Amino acid sequence: MSNAIRSAIRQAYVDARAREQGVPAFVLLGGKRRDRVPLYANVNRATVDRSPGGCARSARAAVQRGFTAIKIAPFDGVTPDALDRLETRRAIEAGIDRVEAMREAVGRACA
Repeated sequence: MSNAIRSAIRQAYVDARAREQGVPAFVLLGGKRRDRVPLYANVNRATVDRSPGGCARSARAAVQRGFTAIKIAPFDGVTPDALDRLETRRAIEAGIDRVEAMREAVGRACA
């Protein structure tokens, strides 16, 4: 039996037992672990302007919405099979510029 099947069976069992006992499933799994779940803002798709300034604006907007962590894929056009090409090196530098601009824009507001 695969691990996925075992996991699905266990999940169904815990769910059924919790319903039977009238408690949330997390109670049967050891109880509450935290009061809040940390979230990050994935600004990659929202950043149409891929310049460092555009990335910085997206990061700043996420912080203004209350996020304290940001995710982006800054290395547009970088593929492992082309790391020795000049255009790839330029794409890496552009990605670094994007990240630096985002850090400067949000300061210590993000971890």
